[in-house]
Amino acid sequence: IITAKQEGVLALPHEFIYRENSEFFVTLANGQKRKIETGTQNDEIMEIKSGLQEGEKVQQVDFTTLPVTE
Repeated sequence: IITAKQEGVLALPHEFIYRENSEFFVTLANGQKRKIETGTQNDEIMEIKSGLQEGEKVQQVDFTTLPVTE
């Protein structure tokens, strides 16, 4: 069942995005942390509404180094 379809949007796989409290972030290739605004998502990818531009390089998240939150 398809519930939404969007074309021409910037999106990243989940493994490049991490969450702290209620905010989402990516880590740029240079190691800089950047807050992003997300939109529609599914099991694999998340729409990036703002905070990142097409062509910017980001690092895959190493989830073993992130602090554990409840």
